[in-house]
Amino acid sequence: MSRIIIFVILVSCTTIPKDSKPHDLDIVVESHLKAYDTAREFLKERIKVGKAVTRDEWESLLAKQAIPANQKLLAQIDQRHKLAIAQAKETARQSSLFSLAKVRQDDLVEKFCAEIPKGGALHLHPSGMIHKEPLRKLMVRVNPKVSRKIIEDLIKSGAGNLYPGELDFLNDLPPTPYIDLSPEQQERMVGLFFLPQGAHPFSRFEAVFNFTSLIHKADFDAKRVYYSYFTALAKEQGIFYQELSKGMKANPDGLAYYDELALWLEKEHGVRTNFLMSYGRWASAKRHFQKTAELIKQDIPPRVVGVNMVGYEAHEPLLEKGQGLYGQLLLHPDRPIHTSAHVGEHGDPRNLRDAMIMKIERLGHGVLLADQVLELEIARRLGVVIETSVLSNLKLGVIEDVAEHPFLKFLRLGLRVSLSTDDEGIFRTNINQECQAAILYTDIEYSELKEVFENSLHTAFLEEQEKSELIEKLKERFKDFEKSWLMKLKSL
Repeated sequence: MSRIIIFVILVSCTTIPKDSKPHDLDIVVESHLKAYDTAREFLKERIKVGKAVTRDEWESLLAKQAIPANQKLLAQIDQRHKLAIAQAKETARQSSLFSLAKVRQDDLVEKFCAEIPKGGALHLHPSGMIHKEPLRKLMVRVNPKVSRKIIEDLIKSGAGNLYPGELDFLNDLPPTPYIDLSPEQQERMVGLFFLPQGAHPFSRFEAVFNFTSLIHKADFDAKRVYYSYFTALAKEQGIFYQELSKGMKANPDGLAYYDELALWLEKEHGVRTNFLMSYGRWASAKRHFQKTAELIKQDIPPRVVGVNMVGYEAHEPLLEKGQGLYGQLLLHPDRPIHTSAHVGEHGDPRNLRDAMIMKIERLGHGVLLADQVLELEIARRLGVVIETSVLSNLKLGVIEDVAEHPFLKFLRLGLRVSLSTDDEGIFRTNINQECQAAILYTDIEYSELKEVFENSLHTAFLEEQEKSELIEKLKERFKDFEKSWLMKLKSL
């Protein structure tokens, strides 16, 4: 009875004011959606003639049709969202097979998250998933020469930087084979591939990706070693489908390599694998346009299913860097190329709006959407899909505390949210820990956690028949899991 009373009070506190006019909201939202359509068509026409859309043109075009929302209307939308969130939470509580409060109270979260089926992981970067054990073996096998100058030159060749003092152990060292370093130097060298404890700027994170060239050698396929390792871990933790975003050449050989690698991983570990072609924001917009034009011409193999724009958003907005990629794909809806993009993690919040205009199918991170009331309402109506990586956002300072992460707000507002680890090697995390963070630091209900893992397959870039088969597989696993945990919790 007490729970019902509390809920009634909560609803009454978030009721829409009497002077609210729902049709005003609909008119404003509809004007923005029409502006999105106009901007999208304008982009397509520009792509046809090979001319870029400037930011001024883009914003001017949108402003002509989109009715701005005043503060009163934004407050009304926010109240609607609070009401919807409260209702969704209560619905989730009532529909949950059991309460996670018992799991929290009895210190069962770690065991619970180790056993719950996960289904798929959609937001993964193999270069950031190298774990220490295989890395040590690879460094011995490849035995690269290292010195302070070699490492600093690698960093300068890309983006990011290390902290002052991190390379002091290599001071005055001439180029030296890794196996000739002292055990302490070897371990400190390996440590550079991983973030220290705590939160870090994106620049320290980016620096890691410049080191991966150290473990690649023409006569040895290092990828198979560390891909096999993290895929085996994924299987142990309840993952049986994964999508990996990786830079690759848009030619037959480049595409075929990753298609074959995906098939090999499935054969070795039973984890269905697809690849997305990464487009780094650090490359020029012209290069993205050329690469996409080349990709569209290819006979794309089955296990390369889409594209993903990655990298630091702060100085590389989606419109300026992504229009040559996503704009071209809008002109070729017949091509079997799915779309994802890192947006709303850092930088210009308009990236989220622009991703919706470009009809990008899944948004990686999307955290900044929580503070954009009107765009969040539009995202609800468009059924936007969010790939969440809570601990990644914590490690990179996007959020200061897991409790403030908006993934649950998104879920309760009807966005389709899934959970992944992003760069679990660099961050030293895993999908079980992501699950633990969600349970320990938010008020998520069991049915909501289950929905998050189900979304990892419902929003996967798979053919419908195969997707249906994997969803059925997940349902069967949940039946066994729920039967087991109902008995465990009753016995406590």
